[in-house]
Amino acid sequence: MKNLFNKRSVKLGIIYLLFMFTSLIIYFASGNFTYRWIAVNLFLSCLPFVFATLAQKAKQQKNKILHIIFIFIWLAFFPNAPYMITDFIHTSYLGFNSYFVVVRDAFAWFGLVYMTLGIMLGILAGVSSLDIVVRPMFKTKGHSMATITVAVVSIMSGYAIYIGRFLRFNSWDLLTNPINLVQTLVQEFELFTVLFSLLFAACIAFIYLIFYILKGRE
Repeated sequence: MKNLFNKRSVKLGIIYLLFMFTSLIIYFASGNFTYRWIAVNLFLSCLPFVFATLAQKAKQQKNKILHIIFIFIWLAFFPNAPYMITDFIHTSYLGFNSYFVVVRDAFAWFGLVYMTLGIMLGILAGVSSLDIVVRPMFKTKGHSMATITVAVVSIMSGYAIYIGRFLRFNSWDLLTNPINLVQTLVQEFELFTVLFSLLFAACIAFIYLIFYILKGRE
């Protein structure tokens, strides 16, 4: 596919690559695994944007089969972006071990700021990919269908974040370990599962709403 990414996407891609590369440098220099997690999770957060763009190009070229394939792949990887919100639980590895003590450690605060930037980049990549998929639907399918799509994707993603954080499965397990995945989902389903999934579903939908309003109509 020619002209797959525009100049703005390429510039953003360079920024993301530099951020991930810097994260790995800090990780090897400090030995703090937090920075490795940031690099890996940010990379996974960028994949939905790539697949959403591929799906968009396939649709423009009227290749329905390829469009559907890329949409399913996008949906499988999309939760990796909002999943990064849960990485805030790793602040203890930066030196923040108590809520009652204000840490006077410049490197710890650098880590917190750096982690926040990484998570923001991941969320931005994810919500941008959601916008690529959903925004055309507001024109072609109507606001009701587009809103329902956002709600369904948000709920599925909220549940996927629970699966990733608590059950430690990832997107690859859909293909490599589906039987064990399904068995575990059934065994581990409880009230907390529902509450956690709905909480993050609401979070994802709210972030997209703000993004949609700020970006405006095209």
